[in-house]
Amino acid sequence: MVEHPDIFDKYAELQLKSNCPFETFKRQWEALKETNILSKSKTIKASTLLIHCEGDGMVPIKESEILARKIPNNKFISIPKGGHV
Repeated sequence: MVEHPDIFDKYAELQLKSNCPFETFKRQWEALKETNILSKSKTIKASTLLIHCEGDGMVPIKESEILARKIPNNKFISIPKGGHV
């Protein structure tokens, strides 16, 4: 998200529409901007299930597809017509 600040606008919009406390969104944002899961993906040894909704407005499905190619021993499930969960 640091490389794509435009996502912050979508994130803020979701926060305004949700019943989730602002502090929760703030903490999640802080955690996400410090995380680089791709650099750690090859260290994952456990079987991994990746689920992504095709209609996710926050995180494009291509991001999960990239992650699925990086994590060994994974199952990737794409859910049509779903949004950000």
